[in-house]
Amino acid sequence: MAALFPAQPTPKIPRKRGPSSDLIIAGAGVALGLTCALFPWYIFINQDEFGVTALKFDGDNSTSSRSGVQHDAVVASGEPVADDALAMQFDLFPTGTLPDRSRERPEPVSVAEQPFPASPADFKLLHVANGRALIEDEDGLWVMRPGSRLPDSSRVVSIEQREGRWVVVNSLDQTIEITR
Repeated sequence: MAALFPAQPTPKIPRKRGPSSDLIIAGAGVALGLTCALFPWYIFINQDEFGVTALKFDGDNSTSSRSGVQHDAVVASGEPVADDALAMQFDLFPTGTLPDRSRERPEPVSVAEQPFPASPADFKLLHVANGRALIEDEDGLWVMRPGSRLPDSSRVVSIEQREGRWVVVNSLDQTIEITR
């Protein structure tokens, strides 16, 4: 049988003379490592491009999470002005059920006679420096200066020292003493 099928040497496959896949993966690892090591230095050197913008203390407390405080003129007055209604683009298509006209409507109650007023805000004065006061309530910390709006919609009238202790006076004539 060996005479029928003589043994022939297997031809050698020529190898490509290029970078092997191991070298490519190693190079990618080195490049990734260098990027991870040098990128923080790039940020450190170019801080003006990546820096945090300075806070502007203007007293606009629009991030207050108090649910009872409304600053919207439409909500405060009860009815929108005609120009405001057009700007809000109300959907005038009536949906839902009609009110039962057989029942008497109760008389509207004035704001001063509301049955359950909100509890007054409990502020703590923590620190005073450079004409600003750090005030704490159950919602968080607030940096205030005279004229700033407190979370209860009153304004800071003054930050002053009385009998050696710092106090904040608001537009409701309440004084908030520093806690030590």
